[in-house]
Amino acid sequence: MKAIILIVFALSFVVCDETAESGASGHDPSEEKEKNYKKFIGETSYRMPFKTRLASPLKNGQTIHAVGTVDVEPKRIDFNFHKGPAQDSDLPLHLSCRYEEGLFGEKLVYNTFKDGHWEDNEQRVSNPFKANSDFDLRVRILNGTYKVSYLFKFA
Repeated sequence: MKAIILIVFALSFVVCDETAESGASGHDPSEEKEKNYKKFIGETSYRMPFKTRLASPLKNGQTIHAVGTVDVEPKRIDFNFHKGPAQDSDLPLHLSCRYEEGLFGEKLVYNTFKDGHWEDNEQRVSNPFKANSDFDLRVRILNGTYKVSYLFKFA
């Protein structure tokens, strides 16, 4: 039986860049060029939280790509890859950006939820997703593991 993978980007505090479609005053040729490029490569803006089902399981070498802008005063951002539609389905990858995490503030927490329990190897590292900043997140499946990379745009 093929597993249905449900990818949940519970980004309730992330704002996707919709400025190209917002009808800003004046005409900026660079915005029009960016809008045309997004259409060419099939990039779409989604409302948050964003949830979707994949037609087939992710395969070795495939990459999931998410871009956006972190809210000015974020509380939490979760990137969850569900393996099935049920609420308690396995989460092979759970990335959680937490902005109010104890005395030391911002943390990125990652872990796996399997067979109804969180794994013992929860990791907490400094959160690279800063408030009011653009991000480019990519998750690549390689030999049964997840390679997570991210880029940030600095003004």
